[in-house]
Amino acid sequence: MTQSLAFWVENSSEDAPSSVALELHFNYWHLPSDKINYLDIGVLISGKNKQFDSINVYLPFRYNIKSYISTLGDNVVESEELISAVFNNDVSNIKPIRECSAKYIVFSEQKDSEGIVFFTNLSYGTSENRVLIEEHCEGDKVGTIIKFSNKIFNCSEEYKEKNWYLRFRYVLEKEDIDNISRKYKSKDSLITYYFEKSEVVDFRVNESRNLPKTIREKVAICRNVHKVHFFLIRNESSEFKIGHTTYDRCRILEDKLWDTYLCDNKDTQVKTKMLIYHWKTKSDKKIEYFSAFARFSTRKVGLKEIIYVILFIIILGVFSSLIATSLINIVDVLYRCIKVWRLG
Repeated sequence: MTQSLAFWVENSSEDAPSSVALELHFNYWHLPSDKINYLDIGVLISGKNKQFDSINVYLPFRYNIKSYISTLGDNVVESEELISAVFNNDVSNIKPIRECSAKYIVFSEQKDSEGIVFFTNLSYGTSENRVLIEEHCEGDKVGTIIKFSNKIFNCSEEYKEKNWYLRFRYVLEKEDIDNISRKYKSKDSLITYYFEKSEVVDFRVNESRNLPKTIREKVAICRNVHKVHFFLIRNESSEFKIGHTTYDRCRILEDKLWDTYLCDNKDTQVKTKMLIYHWKTKSDKKIEYFSAFARFSTRKVGLKEIIYVILFIIILGVFSSLIATSLINIVDVLYRCIKVWRLG
């Protein structure tokens, strides 16, 4: 069953929920042939009075500390090309911030006063200036909670009112993927069953009915999400069939640019040609929930499928020959019987 992600802000101050707005960026990389199944999450935190204890993320995935990749932000800020690709805007200026692991980035379409502070100090641990990752079990729902403490965003006063940004990756195992998308094969015929596969992607954020009770209660109190961007990256051979709504844009993704982003080894290349689909919310008002639904179809003709067809043809030929021989023998016996009957 499809489960939902959740985001909320915690603070002891009563006016905190209205002082912080979250813009969420999701990149769901689903490239099985390259063994790439990642969910990259970016959070843009805006508001002049950013008083909060923590930004919280609930993932409907089993707790696995190795799945959390904290170095994604470091990877992005090392390259102006990657920064421009992630934010879809040319970089005008990058300024390191000395007192913390962050860089102040200004884009060509922005004034210097409108830049963002990209925080990359997202390593996990138990101290208050580290990311806290813990398992959450409730009934039959097992998930993971990731807390980003305000202590992580330690910067000088000149950057307090700027927009803050963080980005991390969660590597998806098979059972994690099942909470976002499901595959099934066509059963219309024996042949197409082996060649055509369909997949339904059902991505949800803050959808109450698909959340554990305690998480649902937290989200209901603190609704801070104002905008969502969902990017789905798939093989170019995957054909889009239907969706809950028309995607905002679809394009071919640059190959070499994203190799360093996706692969730990700089010499490794993504062999798959990629298409990226983009869904987003249309309003800047507070969002109760977000969902993106789409169905894709893929036809695969590899060595395994070719061998299957050859074996199928051979077996069909053998059975056809046996049936034909049997029919000839039956006809011959009938003919002899009729001939004997006439002579008698």
